[in-house]
Amino acid sequence: MNPFKAYDIRGIYPQQVNEDLAYDVGRAFPMLLEMKTVVVGRDGRLSSDSLFDSLLKGLLESGTNVVDLGQCSTPQFYYALYSSDIDTGVMITASHNPKEYNGFKICKANAVPLFKENGLPKLQSLIEHGQFKVGARKGSYIKKDIQHDYNDFFLKKKGEKKTFSFNILVDTGNGMGTYEMTALKELFKDSHFDILFEKVDGHFPNHECNPVIEKHYEVLKKKLHEGKYDFGMAFDGDADRITFFTEQGLVPPDLITGIIGSNLAKEGEKVGYEVRTSQAIPQLLEKKKIVPCLYPSGHAYIKQHMVQDGAVFAGEKSGHYFYQQLHNTDSSLFTVMQMLHILSSKAKTLSELVKPLQESFVNSGEINYTVTSPDTVLEKVKQEFSNLDVKIIDGVSAYGDGFFFNIRKSNTEPLVRVNIEAKTKEKVKKIKEKIEKIIARN
Repeated sequence: MNPFKAYDIRGIYPQQVNEDLAYDVGRAFPMLLEMKTVVVGRDGRLSSDSLFDSLLKGLLESGTNVVDLGQCSTPQFYYALYSSDIDTGVMITASHNPKEYNGFKICKANAVPLFKENGLPKLQSLIEHGQFKVGARKGSYIKKDIQHDYNDFFLKKKGEKKTFSFNILVDTGNGMGTYEMTALKELFKDSHFDILFEKVDGHFPNHECNPVIEKHYEVLKKKLHEGKYDFGMAFDGDADRITFFTEQGLVPPDLITGIIGSNLAKEGEKVGYEVRTSQAIPQLLEKKKIVPCLYPSGHAYIKQHMVQDGAVFAGEKSGHYFYQQLHNTDSSLFTVMQMLHILSSKAKTLSELVKPLQESFVNSGEINYTVTSPDTVLEKVKQEFSNLDVKIIDGVSAYGDGFFFNIRKSNTEPLVRVNIEAKTKEKVKKIKEKIEKIIARN
């Protein structure tokens, strides 16, 4: 399987992503972009150090200077780019994927991602054709620990805002959330954080580090019921995503988009939401006279649209939250900061904020169907529901009286993914059955 995906390079180690590929990325990347210096970070996966060594060798041979962040979170990697004049960066990570995966997130200056539409296929072509840069001199190497600067940056962002004292249960899943928690504990000394699976361990011995798969978080949920916690939260493997838990379980991340967006944005400003998001969110934003903007899913596409629209904030249903003031990057740390400020200013619990949004609609959750031709299925669905308000953004989204659905194809598998929302369970079931009949015929 090709490790070059829509937003990054990612695959199983060592079959798809290995030291040879890392070395080639290091030699070909400088052919793609004019760059003097590259910042490199890595997560705690078992293969990350070895991949780094090979990537470093290729970069130095190309004449590129390297700033080595060592082990860090992806938001820290982004910070290292947008807080400096460094040209480019590579983060070695496979994000939320299981332990046998690894990969590379590549960014231009100011943490602008390299993805399918702006250069990633060109990088693949350079590697496949053996077009590598050989420097007239070897690049330089320095190692830099940014944790102190990172903490200080967000301490200044926090300013003099006062928050209540919170008791929070955290699951870092043996991933990079540990580094975000180092900053959070410094920022909110009056609050108490109980941390589960805090030690970085590339074996991920407790569970996969994917915070939207609720079954992985039974320990977190059990302890939430046993202890006197205000809420729980969980990071993904590289800590650019975060989800929140109440005594009822996982809070749908799109509802967090609504809560933060409606409090962060001012009247007339724009907030982005993606195609799978509950309609309760644009309705809430419009009620506050904030402009909701519909975006395709995928962090690279959301960041691109935020720049085009000037949106101050955007959220993805996977638990990514993006901030204009952080150069449109996603930050789990800043998301927690926003949430604690909102809960303090509203003097409400997270459950109380979520409840009216959650009760507005019935949601199917994401349903996956294996199909022979995803494009054919999407076209047939578009035709079948042509009497509705149909938008062709990241698949097909159709809007009716009190309901909507989105059907989109997977970037990596012969699947279509369906999300349905309506006022009643019966309506959700009816739409689901109609879509399944179309799929069965194709």
